[in-house]
Amino acid sequence: MALGAGCAKPAPPPVVEQGHPIDRAMLEGFQRGVTTREEALARLGEPTTSATDPADGSTTLSWHYVHADAHRSTAVMVVLRFGSDDLLQLKAVSQNSQVR
Repeated sequence: MALGAGCAKPAPPPVVEQGHPIDRAMLEGFQRGVTTREEALARLGEPTTSATDPADGSTTLSWHYVHADAHRSTAVMVVLRFGSDDLLQLKAVSQNSQVR
């Protein structure tokens, strides 16, 4: 049975993308006690979330990026904590990628 001229192809699966792409090269050179909050913001852009601890004045910033399409999915999360002096105290990076 042949398809008629009016039959449409199925739509491709949607592409989901949230946040701005982040790769490990963007994080190279970030050093505890050296990298400033201003430097991190210049390199990574606006964070997804930001929280300041009133007890010690430290600030935790996080960036999230998600990309999913029919062939692969990637999720990246970066968390940076800066002391009240705006110097990096902690860097945590989580990345999960799957090929379908």
